[in-house]
Amino acid sequence: MDLPVHWARAGTWRGRDVIAVANGVGAHRAADAVAAAQAVAKGFSGICSIGTGGALDPALLLADVFVASAVTDGANTWSALDPHGPSARSGLVYSSRHIARTVEEKRKLNQCGAILVEMEAAGVAQAAQEL
Repeated sequence: MDLPVHWARAGTWRGRDVIAVANGVGAHRAADAVAAAQAVAKGFSGICSIGTGGALDPALLLADVFVASAVTDGANTWSALDPHGPSARSGLVYSSRHIARTVEEKRKLNQCGAILVEMEAAGVAQAAQEL
């Protein structure tokens, strides 16, 4: 696909037309990816933000699949819909503006209820809300 993003492909998944988009690090780039996809799609039935994150809960293991029940950037919180896939651990995702580097920072994020930290989901959530 020719979109103003780093990478985009169109295809079919479970009988539905889908667009997969990658656009780099950060909420603003994720929001731009949603906008670019929306410009060529005939309407969304859903948006999935798929990526990697840092475990804030020591019960999460390397390569565990995690599904957000909600996303927060510390100021706003967006509910997430259950994708109705295989069972997976779920909970609050903290979408940070920077890489959570220190043990103390990660501990504070976990104490606010977050189980996972990453950097794009708030941009996707905000763009989805606007759509």
